[in-house]
Amino acid sequence: MPISKWKVYEASSRIETVEYQQFESFCLRANQLRKNWIDFLGSRKTLAMSFDRSSGKIEENALLQNPHRLKGLFLDFRVFIARNETTEYKKICNKLTQRFTESHVREFLEYEKSVWDQESALQSWHYFSSNEIIDTYFNGRLFHTDRSKHEKLLTVLRNMTEPALNAVILLEIDKKSRIINNLNLCCEYLQKHEPKIKVPIANFAANKII
Repeated sequence: MPISKWKVYEASSRIETVEYQQFESFCLRANQLRKNWIDFLGSRKTLAMSFDRSSGKIEENALLQNPHRLKGLFLDFRVFIARNETTEYKKICNKLTQRFTESHVREFLEYEKSVWDQESALQSWHYFSSNEIIDTYFNGRLFHTDRSKHEKLLTVLRNMTEPALNAVILLEIDKKSRIINNLNLCCEYLQKHEPKIKVPIANFAANKII
């Protein structure tokens, strides 16, 4: 959703120092992800991908990337989806909902979370949610070797090649990085430890994705 005009709201309850630090950390990490994503795209304006499943497995061969480069990007993204992170996206949204009770603020946050949860059309090919794929790959192979994820990882990889799996995750980063950046812009005052939030002027309740 294009953002042109904003409305600023005061906090409805006291924001503690530790909460300001949480918002500030979210914004710092959001800026880092944005820089990493821009660098990853390079001269490309969008990702160019070509998926195929004629072999019985989903394959993607157009987007050839160094796995070490991908791991660095995935690491910057992980802090917004890992539940044990203070900067996990929905954790930040829920904290903002607690501190700002204006209906417009809440409608904006609910709308953004509905976009966050929306699945891509590619799910009809592999039948897994994006959260399942990311959680299984990140915790079962890339950053941890959680044995409880091993069987699910094997199931995922029976349905798609690892390059295709990486491409699915990149599509999620492409979408979710924009949502993260929206919230980063909203937290402009909170970064400076000011008890205010700015929200785009729009009818979010009417646009919410069910």
